[in-house]
Amino acid sequence: MNKLFDLIRTFLIREITDQKNAEVELRQRDRLLQGVAEAANYLLAEMNYEIAIEKALASFGAAANSHHIYLFQNHPHYLTGDMATSLQFEWTRTGIPSCQHLWQNQSYQTSGLEHWYNNLSS
Repeated sequence: MNKLFDLIRTFLIREITDQKNAEVELRQRDRLLQGVAEAANYLLAEMNYEIAIEKALASFGAAANSHHIYLFQNHPHYLTGDMATSLQFEWTRTGIPSCQHLWQNQSYQTSGLEHWYNNLSS
């Protein structure tokens, strides 16, 4: 009889845990969808595109509970002509230092990021 009670208790604990995990995932998904909706609204309604992008990144960052959100621009490197990237916009959580100055004119080839360029451009 004790084995049956142990089995039932184990089943109930697993069922409750699964339900709690599903509820957490749903709240995270809802928070992300809300962030996407807010970001889209900023991008559509704000006349100044720089302000719109900054607000959209902040919305994404808060919704994703992130420390950093970046928006890069690809361009030819000014010296070599190789494909490079530069950080155009950055959102950081309060108290987190910016790293925008580190990500300017970074060649994909020399910085070891070529696989990112190849994967994302195909």
